[in-house]
Amino acid sequence: MKKLHLLLVLCLFISICINAQENILKINTAQINPVRSSEYLGITKNLNNKIATASINDTLHYFYNKHYYRNIANGTPTSPNTQFYTLSAPYPGALSISHCGSIFLNSSSLTVNGLEGIVYKNTSAPSQNVPVKLYLCNLNALNLPIFPPLDSITTNVPNTPNGGIWVGGNFTTPIVMNGKFAVLFKNASTNPLDTIRLFINNASTPTSTVPIAQRYGEGLGLMRITGNFQITTNTFGTGTDYEYIVAPRVSFAYTSSVTVLTPSICINSNGSFSNTTSNVTIPMNILENRQFNFNKFAKVWGALSNSILAQTQPDSIYNWTFSGSNTGSLTTKNATAFFNIQGIQQASLTVKYKVSANAGFYFSTNDVSSANIFVTATLSPSLTISGTNTICAGGTTTLTASGNPTFTWTIPSSNLPTIIVSPTVNTIYAVSGVNGACVGTQTILVSVFGIPIVSVSGASAACVGNTITLTAAGASSYSWSTSANTASIAITSSISGVQSLTVVGQNANCPGSSFYVQNINFNSLPNVSLTVTNATMCTKATNGATVALIGTPPGGVFSGNVTSLGVFNPLTVGIFTANYSYTNSITGCSKLATQQLVVTNCTNLNNQILNSNLLIYPIPSIDGMVYLENLDGRNTLEVFSLIGDLVYKQITNSQTETLNLLNYPSGYYFVKITDSNGKSKAIKIIK
Repeated sequence: MKKLHLLLVLCLFISICINAQENILKINTAQINPVRSSEYLGITKNLNNKIATASINDTLHYFYNKHYYRNIANGTPTSPNTQFYTLSAPYPGALSISHCGSIFLNSSSLTVNGLEGIVYKNTSAPSQNVPVKLYLCNLNALNLPIFPPLDSITTNVPNTPNGGIWVGGNFTTPIVMNGKFAVLFKNASTNPLDTIRLFINNASTPTSTVPIAQRYGEGLGLMRITGNFQITTNTFGTGTDYEYIVAPRVSFAYTSSVTVLTPSICINSNGSFSNTTSNVTIPMNILENRQFNFNKFAKVWGALSNSILAQTQPDSIYNWTFSGSNTGSLTTKNATAFFNIQGIQQASLTVKYKVSANAGFYFSTNDVSSANIFVTATLSPSLTISGTNTICAGGTTTLTASGNPTFTWTIPSSNLPTIIVSPTVNTIYAVSGVNGACVGTQTILVSVFGIPIVSVSGASAACVGNTITLTAAGASSYSWSTSANTASIAITSSISGVQSLTVVGQNANCPGSSFYVQNINFNSLPNVSLTVTNATMCTKATNGATVALIGTPPGGVFSGNVTSLGVFNPLTVGIFTANYSYTNSITGCSKLATQQLVVTNCTNLNNQILNSNLLIYPIPSIDGMVYLENLDGRNTLEVFSLIGDLVYKQITNSQTETLNLLNYPSGYYFVKITDSNGKSKAIKIIK
């Protein structure tokens, strides 16, 4: 007995120690991050108490990365995002801005525990900590803040990493908000050199081309300018709204629950479930409010939010799983699942959201509930419907049900297995069959086709040589004037002018067709040329010089081995390419011209010296033109083939001469130069 008492005392002591250690850990967490301590404590509780249908107090925080979700066309998000607005105390300039903030579109009853926001202390600010005040305000009929505020918090902004930090605090007494409200910043420093940066969302405006569901910057920013509040629309230019990243800390309690709409079903049939999660203080739709719930952002922005937050898959607000079913998991608010295993089966619902996070930690809060459904061993009738499901306008079709002894058609009402229908528009027909208490159903869609209305999409203008795609729509089959019978065709032309194409559309097996003409204007390419006075030259080291190329028409772009002005610098031996492209600004058509440039050494082994200044180049010759310079007096020029046949002879008194081997075969040749004194030299050249 003493041993038993001793054991109980020891267990009690261990339990006390564990609880004490847990409290120490929680206290340390709060000390490290006092602004977010309530969040971490709440998460610890939720993760340890995932009990079905239990009421859990959850803390729902405004998602601080909201400033990332903006019109991409107005700026691609970066990491860290440093889009900000600088606020001084007092604000310099004629605007005299003192407060900045945002409106929250609350239509329920919310408990606001405190305020927070993302800020960045400028490195030039002389104070080690810059004081900032955050205000919670009601709104008047014009949606502008009412002063004095309901409450405020004073906090300090220390030296800040480039990504900014959260600052804020809790009210002494939480405040219940029953409608829209505003949260505001103010730089509370007495030193005008203390400046802070408020993170903002460059919001989409009502005229934005971004879909409405993606306008996460709703233009709900506020400013107090020379003592008067106003929304920030057009304050800094037409179409610019600023929504500041400031947020309330709101909390509520709810109970996750599931209602079974079909308590007993037959095997191989669907069971229906309703999410009846209720809240103690606010309606359930708070979880779907994009101002508060991260998952609404992730759902709409998808890959963008994943790349910013380094997530492989965004969370869903609702997650359903089922036993005895092959439906798999669902993320809808309510659910319908197909059960193929008899007995008592279970539907489980997890209501989940991500809370606002700090320092890169993203936790999820879950409330889980489940409900049972009874799947009987009786099979529901498996029905099929046969018959033609496509008809022409004015036609009829016969639909026949099978798979059960008796049948009930809804529209038209009939208990016969076969019905004859003549729909004028696309119509769904349903039939049911009864096997005891089990009901099987089947539907069929009958599509009605009339004379089609054909349309063609695609460019109406193109450049000669380019290919465009035309796509016809509105019919089930097509016949083009090009003999193609596909919906899409590729069109090109080698000549300029208007090309007319026709397409005939027809619905299968139906009389009547539609005729459509598509005109395409093929614009001619500009006449582009690139010229140079001499395409063969010496290197600069062997007395060569830079050359300028001329591109026409003027206004084009040089590329390749030339400068942007079309200048070539012959620094090394080789064959180089110069390009010149020109685009017609009216038609958008462009053309490219090219020119090869040959650079060779004009001295040493390739250029034998008959006298002190004689040069012969290029070796090899690309185009068969060989140049001689600095000839002295009268000279005889002879060109021999590799086997010794004389193929060319010329006597010249000029200082420069050109050997034109353009019409001779490519290969090796010898050039013999003999001067008036009888001195000669043979040089091997290559064409």
